[in-house]
Amino acid sequence: MFSVLLYWEYWSLSRGARAERLRSKELLWAWEYVDELVRSEPFEAVSLMRALAVAAPGSEALAFLGAGPLEVLLRLDDRGVQEGLRRAIEECAALGEAANSSW
Repeated sequence: MFSVLLYWEYWSLSRGARAERLRSKELLWAWEYVDELVRSEPFEAVSLMRALAVAAPGSEALAFLGAGPLEVLLRLDDRGVQEGLRRAIEECAALGEAANSSW
């Protein structure tokens, strides 16, 4: 079962020393889950982006989110997804900070 905390644990381990990076492979599925959801179910991914932003362990994590899956959503040519993102960004300061890291 997916957990935002496991997503951020994967992120944290993948940036660490060699032993931590090797351990991060066990949690790669959490990153893959988010990537697949963004691409296949973008409407559902909007609420997940908000949850990930709120649980992010700091500004670097928010930048990772903004330059990764959030950026993919922001580039979609789908008015419904864009409106959902706009509302979520207005309501969630952390998601707004993450969005600032998107191109």
